[in-house]
Amino acid sequence: MIGGLIFLIWALASRVETGADAMVQKLGRLEVTARLVERPDQFPQLGAYRYTYVLKYKVIGVHRQDPAGKYLLKSGDEIFVGHYKPWLPRSQIKDPDWGTAPRRHAGSVRGGRCPRLALDYELQNLAPSGALDYCFPPNTNRFFAVWANRTTY
Repeated sequence: MIGGLIFLIWALASRVETGADAMVQKLGRLEVTARLVERPDQFPQLGAYRYTYVLKYKVIGVHRQDPAGKYLLKSGDEIFVGHYKPWLPRSQIKDPDWGTAPRRHAGSVRGGRCPRLALDYELQNLAPSGALDYCFPPNTNRFFAVWANRTTY
């Protein structure tokens, strides 16, 4: 009985996916795991306009701090992350603004998910075709998601 319980705990614990891989660990300037806190029920349908949509996250772990020291994040911090066309898998984005640089999103953006994110700042400069940013306070902890991997957190 006890042996079965130990095996069950071990089996469940071994299924933890941290999202760590070579791409998320080298791209961007910062790397965090964060829980998606707020997202709209439906993203705006703006026809042919290609945009980056900013979403609110709460940091649950910092894996790589900003080497320049501009943003020193810690667990519990709120961050606002821009995702280019967040309703589409990255493999389906075929437009000149997205380009050929390596970028990936962890699938559809859903509340409660905790992706591991490679981030860069200067969101307004990095966002293809501009950003839709309805998050407050403005200009606080704004990042662009360069790479994202799913986790089991």
